[in-house]
Amino acid sequence: MAAIKRAKGINTPVSQIDLVPTLLELMEHQLPAHLEGRSLASSVKGHAKPAPSETVIEWNSTDGLTKIPEGIEQIMPNEEVEKAKPDPIRTIVSRDGRWKLSISPEVVKHELYDLHNDPFETENVFGVKEFRNVAVDLFNKLQNRMKETCDNITLPNIY
Repeated sequence: MAAIKRAKGINTPVSQIDLVPTLLELMEHQLPAHLEGRSLASSVKGHAKPAPSETVIEWNSTDGLTKIPEGIEQIMPNEEVEKAKPDPIRTIVSRDGRWKLSISPEVVKHELYDLHNDPFETENVFGVKEFRNVAVDLFNKLQNRMKETCDNITLPNIY
């Protein structure tokens, strides 16, 4: 097994789905054909920067294990909390890390954040006319990625 002499950082957004292929390649194991994600081993070894790609995040449900924060009822009615628990939210972060779009199929409360100007995600700009093209572009990329990975969640139309 090839040794990595010191840790390397990757400064572009990457997905968790890339961890398994990366680790398998670093351990010099064959990558199964059905494995999703891409290996970042070359980048970890310092040979090349990874090609930028959108980062996709899937939230499928609380499955009873996630603790709902105390006091949430002060900012959200209990029926909304209960409805949100099983909501299979899909999120995509733009290649440059600037934009983050989250789509909520069940609750239908979508979010768009400009992470460069609002890194703590305090101002949801989804629905703001000047950012509509950003939302539509990311939504289309998210749907394409979902098709590639056979994600069968149905997303609502956003506009």
